[in-house]
Amino acid sequence: MLIKQIAAEPHLGVGAAPACDVPVVLRHAYLANARRHQRDLLLAPMLVLTLVFLALAPPVAVALMLFLAWLTVLAFEVSTRYGGHLQSLRPGEFDPAAAPLPGNSDIETRLRQIGAYADGNVTVYRGYFPFVGYGAPIDTWSLTFDVTTPDSDGGTPRDFDVTELYSHVAASLGTLSLPCLEIEERVFVEGTTVLNDTRFLTDRLGRPVPRIDQDEMDRLKRTPEEGARPYLAVHSTGWGGELVTSLFLRFVRSDSNLSVEAVQTVLFPLDDRYRIIDTLMPHPSLKEGIELVSQALTSTPFRPAGLTCAGGHRVLPRLLDHAAHAVPVQADHHAGAVRLRRSVGCAPAGRRDAPSASLPEGRQRPRSEDDREASPGRAHRVRRGTRHQRE
Repeated sequence: MLIKQIAAEPHLGVGAAPACDVPVVLRHAYLANARRHQRDLLLAPMLVLTLVFLALAPPVAVALMLFLAWLTVLAFEVSTRYGGHLQSLRPGEFDPAAAPLPGNSDIETRLRQIGAYADGNVTVYRGYFPFVGYGAPIDTWSLTFDVTTPDSDGGTPRDFDVTELYSHVAASLGTLSLPCLEIEERVFVEGTTVLNDTRFLTDRLGRPVPRIDQDEMDRLKRTPEEGARPYLAVHSTGWGGELVTSLFLRFVRSDSNLSVEAVQTVLFPLDDRYRIIDTLMPHPSLKEGIELVSQALTSTPFRPAGLTCAGGHRVLPRLLDHAAHAVPVQADHHAGAVRLRRSVGCAPAGRRDAPSASLPEGRQRPRSEDDREASPGRAHRVRRGTRHQRE
């Protein structure tokens, strides 16, 4: 799913993925796809031989081919769940630097493009919720101030640039002694507006840009646009990267008023079905072995799709890319990012094991090594224009 929605869509933006290294996840996903293709390459000739033997050979030959097919499926399932590669993903063993290498130059280029969004400051979204990847909204509010009226002491209002307000609020938040706090400036762009806007789409057949320079960011603050809205984003990560709360602030200055918009979101931990790796033992138990054997028996029947996957998994994507470049981009082209699995697969807010926005003091939750490696750690980072190193 991640490959289909992100890597195989070279014309869409990539949404935020707090506490998650998307290129590393994609590398493992590509390896899993390659292993499935290898299995299908083994099963495809067995299918052909089985059909031939049904017509020309005795039943024992057909039974032998079915046994070999079952053995292939069983070996694949065992290696998938208990092989050396999977063991390297277990808590305490996972190393992002040891992620599988890209299978070819095309994949490497796409992973490099996707990785650029992690350090970017542009999110191109679709629909009516700009903060794609940051979870669910839990609170919104807005205020409007008259900046021409003197205060109660009779002081004269001082003129100011809205960019100064962004800088002042960011600097004040930066003084807070909070662990895992990240402050950044990010612009959220509506996906249907970027087609003819070279600021965000330099190549009509490519992905939107991951970053704009600080001068353009400041211009958007001073001159508000409906389709491109800059925000001061404050992220707080807890429970080892599993829980991310965010506050998005936007200031709009007119001649007489200052409008403040705030949106608070929370990204809950992943659902338990994505934590199977944390529960598997290094070797299958007797019960698990019986389950593997029975599952292999039920999944062995050949699937016609295996032939297509085995023969065309490398050729078809390239043909589709060439076809996409040959077809003019439609006027209603949408470059908005889709929701990543990190956001879609979160545990429901109402579940007993899903935390609320405010964490009980001292409470802990088991977490996977993926989250520990991807989380910011107990570091305070402030980003404005470019990402600063952890202090």
